[in-house]
Amino acid sequence: MARNTALLGLAAWLLAGCAGTPGADSKTPVTDLYCTSYLVYSMCAHDLDSNGQVDLMYFEDSEEIFLLAEDFRDATFEQYTRHECVQPMDQSLRETSSQLLFIDDDAGMLTKTRLKSRLLMSYTRYVPRINRCMHGEDVADSHSAGSDEEAFGDRDFENW
Repeated sequence: MARNTALLGLAAWLLAGCAGTPGADSKTPVTDLYCTSYLVYSMCAHDLDSNGQVDLMYFEDSEEIFLLAEDFRDATFEQYTRHECVQPMDQSLRETSSQLLFIDDDAGMLTKTRLKSRLLMSYTRYVPRINRCMHGEDVADSHSAGSDEEAFGDRDFENW
């Protein structure tokens, strides 16, 4: 039950956690850590190496990583632990979530809505994998011919 609630919280965060996007000429992130609350969850996107790209996303209260960039796959973290269903961020989600680091208070509603839609579209590809993990199923078993995930599933992601 708590796991399903966490999954719903993640989806809600990706939908509601955007305050804006960088302007056309914005090249410098405003922050390397962006956190937002939704219902009872507080979730954060963190750029560990200050290069303007989100490296991980985690639940603020437990400091459990639920999405992680491939660059940090083998990294160890003093501050964070990995959620049992941690997923590697694909490039699309990483690029979209990185826009959170460039939040501009002057961003218009249309810009904000577009970012929310892109985050949701990127995240929805993870839902089948996360659901299988949350139910104790082996994510690697899903890569049979014709699987819906093959378009998303990078075989390197199987051994997380």
